[in-house]
Amino acid sequence: MLSDETVIALETALPTILSINEVAAFLSCSAITVRRMITDKQLPAFKQEAEWNILRSDLIQYLSDHSNI
Repeated sequence: MLSDETVIALETALPTILSINEVAAFLSCSAITVRRMITDKQLPAFKQEAEWNILRSDLIQYLSDHSNI
């Protein structure tokens, strides 16, 4: 679980809606990995104008669920 301070910092630093490339850059992985996470239902996403997008809140929840702190 992420600390309250970390969540606040992420909410301040990240846009409300992120593209696959933005999430990939943030997670230091490839866009293909992010697409796989979406396909495997690990990371919620939605399509808008033929592009996958991820809500900041869903990314923060994913990070919180996969945090080892």
